[in-house]
Formats: sequence, C-alpha cells, structure tokens
Amino acid sequence: MDPIKIEYEKLATKIRLNLPIRALPTKELVAKIQVEHPELTLNSIFYIKDIINTGDLSGILCIIGGTGINSLVCSLTHIEIVPTEPLLTEIRKYQKERTKRVDIQYKQMGN
Repeated sequence: MDPIKIEYEKLATKIRLNLPIRALPTKELVAKIQVEHPELTLNSIFYIKDIINTGDLSGILCIIGGTGINSLVCSLTHIEIVPTEPLLTEIRKYQKERTKRVDIQYKQMGN
C-alpha cells in the first residue's frame, strides 16, 4: 500500500471523528468557484462533511457544504480551518507539508 496514503489515513481518521469541522475558503478556492457561486467570500463558513484519502494522487479531499453550496469536493489544502476547531495544528501541518510535496513534484516534472 502507498506509504503516503497510510500516513494521510491517520489524519483522515482523526478528521472523520471530529466532523463536521468549520472552515473558510482560500483565495484560490473563491476565485475558482465564485462565478457559479457569487455569494461566496473569504468569510464564508464551510463545514467539512466528509473526507476522501487519495494518498499521494491528490492528498486528502474534503466534501464541504455551506453558503449556498450543498456539496463541493476540494483539497484540504484549499480551505482554512477555523482557529477554534479541533485538529487545527495537525491539519495546518498537513497542509504545509502537502503543499511542499506538490511543489517538489511539479518542479520534478520540469514545469
């Protein structure tokens, strides 16, 4: 089994035990979906309703809802966890490491 998927599953399990988790969209997420959802702002609260661990392929994906959006799938790296939520430190650590990992992979591809 993919060692990255195993590593991510530890966090995924903790997240599932603490659902729903409140989050805010990043600038990148707002920019991508604001055409379809003009009511979306950086202050829009989302709720992580479920997650999918894809391992190194796409990391941890979140199924989120809120602010007129019934269900949307996005990367855990495209949302900001509300500071009062559990697992904030662990999720931020994952986000930082995942972003570095993707950047390295992107550079290795010659882009």
